[in-house]
Amino acid sequence: MVREMGAGLIALLAHTEGASAGSVCDRVHSAGATPASLLVEMSNDLTKIADRDGYVAYVNSPKTAVWTFTKPGHEAHPSVVCRSVIANPDGSNSIDMKVLCIGTDAACDKLVADFKRLNERIIEDLTRQQSK
Repeated sequence: MVREMGAGLIALLAHTEGASAGSVCDRVHSAGATPASLLVEMSNDLTKIADRDGYVAYVNSPKTAVWTFTKPGHEAHPSVVCRSVIANPDGSNSIDMKVLCIGTDAACDKLVADFKRLNERIIEDLTRQQSK
């Protein structure tokens, strides 16, 4: 599932410009935010791109972001990970990632590590695509 979300993010970003420094993902850390409240708040702006293996992923195309929510039964539930690509001044890309995890410390650490590895693969894929 995590690999599929990476493919979805790459496909999304292949057709959009990188996000600006003020990322849509910043709302993850807004006062009182919970994964459930964020999903309800943004439900009209999201399109589901994946639903399996403990995750549901949505894309917010106008904002160039992928929002991934854990499902009940996932060890880090309830959690949300928002990722958007940032176009850096030197022409490279980076991924802005914000996480709101309400699971145990161990589960949240694993969730963050899994997504950091996925982000590294996405940046490598984007770099290869840009060099073609």
